[in-house]
Amino acid sequence: MLYPINPPSCSPALDWAVQLQRDLITKLCDPNTTRAMVTPQWVRALRANPQEIADWLEGFAGRKFEGVQVIDAMEYIANLNTDEKMAALNYFSNNHRFTDEFVLGSTVSPTVDVSIVGNPQIQSALKTILNAFYKNGLLYLDGFPIDGNGNPGQCTNRNVFVDAFKKDNNINVCPLCDGDLNGPEVDHWLPESKYPALSCHPKNLVPICHDCNSPANKHYKVPLTAGHAQPFEEWFHPYERTANGQMNLEVRDGRNVYFASDDPLIQKRFENLDWLINLAKRWSNIYQREKGLYIKTLRGQIARGKLRPEPDAVLEKIQEWKEGVEDRGIEDSYSIIKSKILEMISNPESADFKALLQEITNGNS
Repeated sequence: MLYPINPPSCSPALDWAVQLQRDLITKLCDPNTTRAMVTPQWVRALRANPQEIADWLEGFAGRKFEGVQVIDAMEYIANLNTDEKMAALNYFSNNHRFTDEFVLGSTVSPTVDVSIVGNPQIQSALKTILNAFYKNGLLYLDGFPIDGNGNPGQCTNRNVFVDAFKKDNNINVCPLCDGDLNGPEVDHWLPESKYPALSCHPKNLVPICHDCNSPANKHYKVPLTAGHAQPFEEWFHPYERTANGQMNLEVRDGRNVYFASDDPLIQKRFENLDWLINLAKRWSNIYQREKGLYIKTLRGQIARGKLRPEPDAVLEKIQEWKEGVEDRGIEDSYSIIKSKILEMISNPESADFKALLQEITNGNS
């Protein structure tokens, strides 16, 4: 998103889950599959070997998801008529091309939410089955019964996913807002409530900070238009379309951060991102806080005799901070805002620097 990132190296485990979802939905939507056939033994047969995978799958089917036993939802899908089964299967299969739209645009079928299948009961059954893979699988401590390479063995769970993401991308900041990524939440870019077919898709899952995923920001909001996930060209994407190198920040009234671009499409993408997580307002608050900390630090060093209250000495300290922010990069939260502040006050001829110098030397807060 704000930086170029990739899905974590344990993504083969998610690919395994997606393939299992596909095989399960395909079997359930087979016209020859009846409700009576869907038993624990039938579920086990989807992955009969090795035994630990079959055991996991049987246990998965026996668990409840939001009060509904997963195998009951499977039976419901198996009992649909042929047309209803085809609608459910087509919904699942079509949505797994959603990342193609970033490359191929309108030449592929649009990604759509689960309402496309019509019957609310069918929607509910699909959500139960597909979202259970995420909440009863990846989020469980025992996770999926395979390692990060997609082979039977050690489990892959939420913690494995997050750790691999941070290590592989050498990142410790939220990819959406540049804030701290301690205690991240694994977010669905397109929410599983409307896009259950993408509940385990490795390019629809990204660790983000609690603030970005809070009800006040992304949480219940749906990127892209409701119903049909179009137009993709007007959105950034965590993995498929980065904002890196396209961000031009402006600070107005000495306190408010705005996104500015001469390219209408880039500007629209930033406007959409801002709508999604209230980024401009949050960054404006961070700008004021961080600038205040820089001023407080400079004033304190001058008061303690550790910094001469002269332009060249102050500029040298600012340059030292700039280099530190650049060196730490995506290991340091809000480096984008910090860089903007230091850029604005590092020009000795600028009004920003002159105002800063006056503020830190007049002894007033």
